[in-house]
Amino acid sequence: MIFLFYLLALIALATGTAAIYMAIIKPFPVEWLYYHYFIRKPIVWAISTGALAWLTWETGRTGTFPAWGIPPVFLMGLAVLLSYKMHQENAFQAVDFPAMAEDTSGLPLKDDMQLAIV
Repeated sequence: MIFLFYLLALIALATGTAAIYMAIIKPFPVEWLYYHYFIRKPIVWAISTGALAWLTWETGRTGTFPAWGIPPVFLMGLAVLLSYKMHQENAFQAVDFPAMAEDTSGLPLKDDMQLAIV
């Protein structure tokens, strides 16, 4: 049973963070990123809530909480967090209309910095 929980935790982590390596590794089609955008959160949440429900049921059945369940549940919680934070929409936010600076000498630019204008 421990092996199954760790396997589910790894699946949740891989699904929650797949947008990063799917965008970097060339063999993944771009369409997969589109579908991953819609399925990543429901899959990770389903795995996490299912594992928590099973641990709750097991605790009620035996009367003791299985301590071996803490690390995989922590990893599943991390997968939920990363599925929200590690996606292109959060990592690369667009700045459509940035505010214009009145005084350019007040900008936090140093002599060794580079500026790119697109």
